[in-house]
Amino acid sequence: PAQQGSGATAAVAPPDDYEIELIVFSHRRALVASERWPAQVLAPDVEGALELDAARDAGAEAARGGAVQAVAPSRLLAQAERLRELGSYEVLVHTAWRQPGVEAPDAPRIRLRALPLAAPVAERRAEPWKVTVDANAIAPEASYRPAAVVQASPAVGPDSPGGNAAPQAPPRYAEYALDGTVLVGRSRFLHLYTDLAYTLPRETLAHAIAAPRPPPPGLTSSDDGFFDPPPEPPPVQSFPVRYHRRMRSNEVHYLDHPLLGIVVLATRLEHEGEVLTD
Repeated sequence: PAQQGSGATAAVAPPDDYEIELIVFSHRRALVASERWPAQVLAPDVEGALELDAARDAGAEAARGGAVQAVAPSRLLAQAERLRELGSYEVLVHTAWRQPGVEAPDAPRIRLRALPLAAPVAERRAEPWKVTVDANAIAPEASYRPAAVVQASPAVGPDSPGGNAAPQAPPRYAEYALDGTVLVGRSRFLHLYTDLAYTLPRETLAHAIAAPRPPPPGLTSSDDGFFDPPPEPPPVQSFPVRYHRRMRSNEVHYLDHPLLGIVVLATRLEHEGEVLTD
């Protein structure tokens, strides 16, 4: 056996590799509910996310070195075909890739996008009292538990310890009906994180849009412009699809949402002939 201080180093096994296959589909028929959604346009942060098309030409052993290899979907073909046959759903994305099973902070963020919008729309976050969408046709199921939204860091202003104004971030634009990222990391279990936005033309949701709500008590319009009336609603409506789901490998998992469904399978890959050396 190696003695302490002899210079021998313990071999570290490389992380397991996984093939991730994922389907995102939309519900053609709306569900009935009284849920209300804020009128907003969301443009998820996709900076630094990997486009699978860019990884499609990677070598057969790319994933072993920590890279991502795009592969053809093969394990959820029956599920995708069944969704198409039912006619009540539209498959928006069906994709697959291979990646190492590493902790979430080191795992690759994969961009998913589908159905370009007629024109880009600037991101517009909702204010609580303004126009909302009544999802009487897009109710969440009992299993819908969106992950907590990541809070932005406090802005630095003139009264902050730094004393400097916060820099203006460049505007982001919604460009696709479905856009955002997914991430699969591994600790004791596999964990799936989604940060997606589903954006629809506003006229398709006319039945679900509530009239602008009045301002809170005590806020009234005034000649000095202290309070402005609600602006015109944006031409599109975005719905966040943010989840954190713990998964087991080699099992099909389903995530439900009022407007979308996600089917995902993570398969552990076996590699023959692996030999650990000092």
